[in-house]
Amino acid sequence: MIREARDEMAAPLARDGRVDELLERARSEALDDHTLNVLLLEGLLLALAELSPVSAALLLFGEGSVSVYKAYQAHRMVREVEASDEARAILEDLHRQVESMPPEDVERVLRILLEEYEGQA
Repeated sequence: MIREARDEMAAPLARDGRVDELLERARSEALDDHTLNVLLLEGLLLALAELSPVSAALLLFGEGSVSVYKAYQAHRMVREVEASDEARAILEDLHRQVESMPPEDVERVLRILLEEYEGQA
C-alpha cells in the first residue's frame, strides 16, 4: 500500500544546493567510510525533511529503512493530504538514529537515496 501510494501521490524528491553537494560527495566516495556515510546521510535527511518530507518518508518506509513501528504514521500520511508534519517526524526520528545504525544500514539508505535521485535525472 505504501509503495503504491508513493508512486501515485508523492512528488519526486526535491533538490537544492545542499542536496546536490551531498549527492556529489556520496557519488565520489566509495561509501566505505562509515563516519563520512553517517555525516552524508544526516545531511540528506535534514535537507529532505525540509524539502520533500512526504516523498522521502514514503520512499524510505517502502524500502524498509524506517522502523516498522512507524507504519501507523506512514499509513496516516497516505490517507491525509497534508502529511508533511508526520513525514518530517519520521525523517527526524531516522536522523536521530543514524549514528547508532550499523554501517551496512547507513550505506543501504544512502544507496536508496542515490538511486532515487539518479532515477529522476
